Amino acid sequence: MLLKIFTFLFLIGSIPVSEGCADLSFSNSSYNFYVENSFKFSVSINQISSPFTLVLRPSWDRLKFLQNNFSITENGEIWVEVFAEMQNVYEVEAICVQDSKPDTILDKTSMIVAKSEKDSSVQRNFGICMGVFVTLIMFALGTDLDYNIIINYLKRPIGPAIGICAQFIGMPVMSYLIGYILIRDQEFARFGLLLIGCSPGGTASNFYTAFFKGDLNLSVTMTFCSSVASFGMSTLWIWALGSQILSADSNLAGNIPYDRIFIAILSLVVPICLGMFFKYKKPELASKVRRISRPLFLLFVIVSVSVSAWINRSFFSLVDQEHVWCGILLSASGFTIGALASYFGGLNKAQIIAVSIETAVQNPSAAFLVMQTTIQSPYSDIGSVPVICYMGFAIGPPMLVALIIYKTVEFIRNKRNGGDNEDTDLKKIENGETKQQQGQGQPEAKMGGDPADKLGDKKPNSYGASENKGFEN
Repeated sequence: MLLKIFTFLFLIGSIPVSEGCADLSFSNSSYNFYVENSFKFSVSINQISSPFTLVLRPSWDRLKFLQNNFSITENGEIWVEVFAEMQNVYEVEAICVQDSKPDTILDKTSMIVAKSEKDSSVQRNFGICMGVFVTLIMFALGTDLDYNIIINYLKRPIGPAIGICAQFIGMPVMSYLIGYILIRDQEFARFGLLLIGCSPGGTASNFYTAFFKGDLNLSVTMTFCSSVASFGMSTLWIWALGSQILSADSNLAGNIPYDRIFIAILSLVVPICLGMFFKYKKPELASKVRRISRPLFLLFVIVSVSVSAWINRSFFSLVDQEHVWCGILLSASGFTIGALASYFGGLNKAQIIAVSIETAVQNPSAAFLVMQTTIQSPYSDIGSVPVICYMGFAIGPPMLVALIIYKTVEFIRNKRNGGDNEDTDLKKIENGETKQQQGQGQPEAKMGGDPADKLGDKKPNSYGASENKGFEN
């Protein structure tokens, strides 16, 4: 009998009780509402030991309470009104405050605040417009591709193979590691960073490859191959690493919309194939499309970045230095991985430039569209932050500044050399010619090993493509 009494007293003494506070609980473990809309929830208070002050403390001050201090003197239920200035997932702590005693956290809850219906509508309409624009751009890219060049590269697949490995092995792994180191606790931001790391190449890489005097034939071939490979590789990496990033209690854990992601990727590949078919059937019209493809792309970059920045101006409130560093490090990793892989793979300078740019300059539109169309707000907004930061560094002002510096140095160098601008002729770059070819004639093929190899009845150039095949302006 005494043993039972002592056991009972021991169990009572082992129960953790916040002395001088109460048994407090939120009505739900999480709440969902829209930004700028007021929302009410209840808090139950029982077993008060002594009067105290209840303070509700949000994880970010963009969540506002009509009243967040309550003087608690008796058991009961209180109603709290709250609204948010910014979509996000907020954590709210209920804290017991008493004089001369340390503050005690009594309970926690989450406030899942999505974009307003108006902003969602604007975002959705902009996404549709951007999707149509991206489709046109990818169609124009398809008319830029030459079936014979792709076949020749696939016969000597060293360059494309190196680029695909760098793009679909190096970039996904680096995006996962960078996210793990810098934003480990921000699972949806990490998921967005993984999406951009798994994305295929886009038209921006072709644009920069042409102006930095890289191998444009290799660049567009890699863009096509990576777009096709993204069917399996992007979905595979998202399945393998995405499930590791999202926590077990996440709303998306074990429920990643792979089918919708696959469809979004498919919508990028089909226009390329249609563009190639259009070129095969209507070569003259395809030539006209090619002439406007780069101005169209430049217009797309200016319009999409400007309008996106205005529509998503609230995103800048979500950006912190870790997100910025994620964008810098991922883009820098892409350039480094692509350059090193192609250098040790024995590729020439123009091919190294192409592989480096193609690896680093992913298709951010693909990642952004996948994030915005497959995941609900506010998770899609949080996940889009590192994507926007990456866009800013991989294809934004830093790359444009680098291009201006590059062209300025090239101009000064040509002036000092007596105005010889033969090496800066973009048309010759687009036709697959190099300085070595212009000054010394056709070199031996570097990608296949045998200089005597024949591609039909034409000699291959150093890029593995027919010497009179290329991209017309």
